[in-house]
Amino acid sequence: MQPKAPAGLKVYDGTSPTTTNGNNGAGASLWLAPEPLVAQSETAAYPIDSLPTAIRHAVEEVQAFVQAPIEMVAASALTALSIAGQQTADIRRAPTLCGPLGLFFLTLAESGERKSTIDGYFVKAIRDYEQGQREASKADAANYAAEMAAWEAKREAAGGKLKKAASEGIELEPTTADLANIEAAKPGPPRIARLIYGDVTSEKLTRNLATNWPAAGIVTSEGGIVFGGHALGRDSASRTMSAFNELWSGATLTVDRATSDSYAVRNARLSVGIQVQPSVLAAFMERERNSRGSGFLARFLFSAPTSTQGQRKFRDAPTDWPALGPFNRRISELLAATPTIDPEGGLVLPLLDFTPEAKAACAAWHDLIESQLGPTGEMANVRDLASKAADNLARLAGLFHVFDHGPSGLVDVEAVNAAAPIILWHLDQGRSYLGAFNMPPAVANASLLDRWLIETCRRDGVDRLPRHKVQQFGPGPVRNKRELNAALEDLAECHRAREVAEGRRKTIVVNPVLLGAGHVS
Repeated sequence: MQPKAPAGLKVYDGTSPTTTNGNNGAGASLWLAPEPLVAQSETAAYPIDSLPTAIRHAVEEVQAFVQAPIEMVAASALTALSIAGQQTADIRRAPTLCGPLGLFFLTLAESGERKSTIDGYFVKAIRDYEQGQREASKADAANYAAEMAAWEAKREAAGGKLKKAASEGIELEPTTADLANIEAAKPGPPRIARLIYGDVTSEKLTRNLATNWPAAGIVTSEGGIVFGGHALGRDSASRTMSAFNELWSGATLTVDRATSDSYAVRNARLSVGIQVQPSVLAAFMERERNSRGSGFLARFLFSAPTSTQGQRKFRDAPTDWPALGPFNRRISELLAATPTIDPEGGLVLPLLDFTPEAKAACAAWHDLIESQLGPTGEMANVRDLASKAADNLARLAGLFHVFDHGPSGLVDVEAVNAAAPIILWHLDQGRSYLGAFNMPPAVANASLLDRWLIETCRRDGVDRLPRHKVQQFGPGPVRNKRELNAALEDLAECHRAREVAEGRRKTIVVNPVLLGAGHVS
């Protein structure tokens, strides 16, 4: 029998509907107020007011219609800005600290949060630019085909002369020199800007960056195809993580191949905007233990928004977009400034510097973050993420400057102080999620299970899940019977979830308050 709560204790009455069909069933009769797990902390609201005015208005306009989490909408807008801005300039925050403007965004959310829809609004200008480039390059492609046909004919003729000379015992040096000259004059294909990729292997991406266009963005709402697909599969994960690390840093990446031509990626730029299910990322981290040690995940700006599914009312699409329109026009303007590409296929970009006040502000934010890296500091468990925060802050400030002023002039202190709250918010989000993996296994497992149960129940509109489903699809660490039992004990002690018997079936019920369904009696 369910014990009665002590007098004066807040209690949540399970008589209010907690499922889509209104059937509470066993285990929902009385809930004590849920207590936070050790791994959890209060989530601050996204600092929307820190965005430059034009970007903020576009984000708010799209969010009002799509009704997705505001942080997801903002990440999509900033991903589009990153893709366009990264090929306009680099950023220098100290004499020896120069780097790209590209950012990596990682949103933890289940399917159905409308990220594809949001991305469609914010990358429209980029898609239009790509289409325009394809149309404009048709004549270049035709010329290239003609030049290649002529070149192949010359090479074939020179090769024929070489064979004839060899068979007749004639001196080969002049013929060999002719062939060498022809090989050196081989025409190169026209460079046609392709900026957005979804499901792409690291080899295809890097080859395109080396031989076609040296800037790209990976944008997808199905992060499972990245973290659970070929790109980060067991056989290719280390190679892909290394490639992403190098591209984030703007370093030269050499790709050696035994069965095809080797190539080098020089001065290329990459941005990323991925949505991935938490369980998929957890499984990836469990499989690829070096995903943090290598610095791969440290480069991402995390967010784990609260789902809005179940709260989104039908709304007619706006007849016009007074804020989104100017945003996309500005992205188009940035893309229209075609970057210089050197003979080796790399970008030649100007360097943005900070004003003295902005540089001092960057240093102050760096020192503030650094002060939290000690054994008792708030960022002790995510030193890898924190170590990249100052770099990401400089990049975002540079992007804000480029959006407002273009790739010239000095980045001012207002841009730095606008970027800082956003980067710190993402850092805190990463700490909330990744911090669980640095805790004792039992505590980490309970935290992972808690998050997965809440997100899955919200997505499916229920307050309970069959135990066998949790063991089959839940976070990897708790699919083991013993580990699941231990995690459930911790959740029950904190009044967050409990296992009940419904006939012969075992079911895990989530405290309805965590799903937004309970009420205080």
